[in-house]
Amino acid sequence: MTLTLNKDKGLIVQKIGSDLVIFDSERSELLTLNETAASIYKLIKKGLDEETIAQKIAKDYVISEEKALEDIRGLVEKMKKRKILL
Repeated sequence: MTLTLNKDKGLIVQKIGSDLVIFDSERSELLTLNETAASIYKLIKKGLDEETIAQKIAKDYVISEEKALEDIRGLVEKMKKRKILL
């Protein structure tokens, strides 16, 4: 599935250490992504689909593709609820 960032949102994205902080100025909400979630966000931003991201995350973090895909889908669901992803 192709993932699309919501470019109409007033998002401010800032890297702090290994974390990524996303501030939604429209809703005054803050989302902090750990290193792994930040990597997933960057791959989504590059336009990669869930399966391709899962392959890269599995390789980089030495986990199964199934576990990577489960984690990605959890993050995607959270980002869709916050309207960060369409």
